[in-house]
Amino acid sequence: MMKAFQLAFTVLLFLLSQEFVAIAQEAAEPDFRKAIIPEGWFPAGIQVEAQRGTLPAAAADNGRVPRRILFVSLGLIKRFEGWFPDFYDDPVGYCTIGWGHLIEKRECASVSGVKRNKFSPRPLDVSAGQELLIKDIIPSRRAVDRLVVVRLTDRQFGALTSFVYNVGADNFRKSTLLKMINAGDIEGAKGQFARWNRANGVPLNGLKKRRACELALFNGYGRNLQNGLFDVSFCALLPGVAAEDPANSVDIIAGEVGQ
Repeated sequence: MMKAFQLAFTVLLFLLSQEFVAIAQEAAEPDFRKAIIPEGWFPAGIQVEAQRGTLPAAAADNGRVPRRILFVSLGLIKRFEGWFPDFYDDPVGYCTIGWGHLIEKRECASVSGVKRNKFSPRPLDVSAGQELLIKDIIPSRRAVDRLVVVRLTDRQFGALTSFVYNVGADNFRKSTLLKMINAGDIEGAKGQFARWNRANGVPLNGLKKRRACELALFNGYGRNLQNGLFDVSFCALLPGVAAEDPANSVDIIAGEVGQ
């Protein structure tokens, strides 16, 4: 009996040590001189809308400063947008820089010198990239502020800003998630996040993780690590956050069919 207890205790200590190592590695300062491309990365839907001129009125500039966003919310967006300090062609072939800033929906070699010169000096430092990201999410913040008619906490607002930045303002405008929030069905709305887990018909682990983190933040959980990125250990604390129903899942490109 004593040997069995000692063995179980040794195994427990080993597992705890592995967990602490994982946490330490996660919290370590990333090498911001290199590309940090998250799993299942896809261009931000609201940036694509802006590129093709289809941003809905709710996301348009009306001259007013949008609602502020917490740094923990910004850390979540950074976590899933990834980073690179210079021009690069993202996984779908779009020219990108910084924290997932979409320059054009074409390869960087085809981008004009005029547009290239806007991003000088290069490589970008992290703070310059953050300033660019803050500007990029302004339409998402406007869309959430205008489309949601009930009162939101700062963390709920940040979670929805991340969601809209990823799926696009028009998809959010027509979503069941928004309808439920505006109807006061907050608990029902929480179950909507995990549905948005596909891109071009393919379920992506990166989208599943992002939805789980957005839901955690929406529920008031979460913090940034010392490196400024959202602590993903909070994203699996709630039961059902990563629940998947393939028949009921939503594509972030196509949005909800029939809405």
